Amino acid sequence: MEAFSGSEPWHSVRALAKIVLCAVLALLSSAAAQDMQAAQELMDLTQQMKSADDPCPYLPQIRAKMNQMANSDPDVYEAMKPSLDDINAMDLRCNAPAPSNVAGKGSPDASASQPEGSTATPPAPPTPADVRYTAGGTRMLTDDEYDQLRQGLHYDPPTAVLNVGGTAASNLVDGNGAILATVAVQWIKTEGTSGPAPLARFRGTLTNRSNCLFSSDAVMVLPNQPDDVWGVNSGTWLTWVTPNEPLPGQSKTFLGNATLRSAYSTFVFKPLDAEHALTQCRTAKPLTPALDTNE
Repeated sequence: MEAFSGSEPWHSVRALAKIVLCAVLALLSSAAAQDMQAAQELMDLTQQMKSADDPCPYLPQIRAKMNQMANSDPDVYEAMKPSLDDINAMDLRCNAPAPSNVAGKGSPDASASQPEGSTATPPAPPTPADVRYTAGGTRMLTDDEYDQLRQGLHYDPPTAVLNVGGTAASNLVDGNGAILATVAVQWIKTEGTSGPAPLARFRGTLTNRSNCLFSSDAVMVLPNQPDDVWGVNSGTWLTWVTPNEPLPGQSKTFLGNATLRSAYSTFVFKPLDAEHALTQCRTAKPLTPALDTNE
């Protein structure tokens, strides 16, 4: 059986559940076993444990219930003894102290190398690859570089107020704060405000400041009523953006119309899916040719 601790992954919980199930089956198969309620209680405990990340807090209750059933009859004890031994071994591992490094083996204790009263400096987060637009020579990002870039991408601000006649804008920013793209929407005017279905006219601008392909998904929602806009949503935006995605270092401006449910005067503009806004990214930073597997 594998050793585990309170931080052990889910497979230890599954292993423990199998042990308990074997014990319950042994109980039910014994001619002397009559306590069906105890078996049900044990199964209930097992279900609770399976929904948790750490089996250790459940072990004392499970072990006590199994001991209660095993002590009810010698035949039951013999049937359940293998499962009891496994549970006891697991309980010992749960209560074992955390392993420490042996002198001369493994990494030294970091606290031993620090002067008294000082604290260790946490390692600096890795710097994402620079994909800001450049006209010089570039190379494709490696898979690791691309994953790291996506993790830091976000829109700033995440939302912006958009009024009739006004403009809302948001920047796509990397983990270092570098602006890689800008999404701007101008609400030009609304026509037919006296009718049942006013028509809003918008002008959008996508500016690509990166060495990637850029596309933006977005929604325009009413304040405090995200589901109350008719005709202005991510699907509408997609039909506007798809033929107007800017190449690296370029901007694209386009017009879009949307039928509204009412003569609204204000929307909230919200770009979405920052982590998927950039594709086919390139960087000007050199990389050892042997490591550049994407060229």
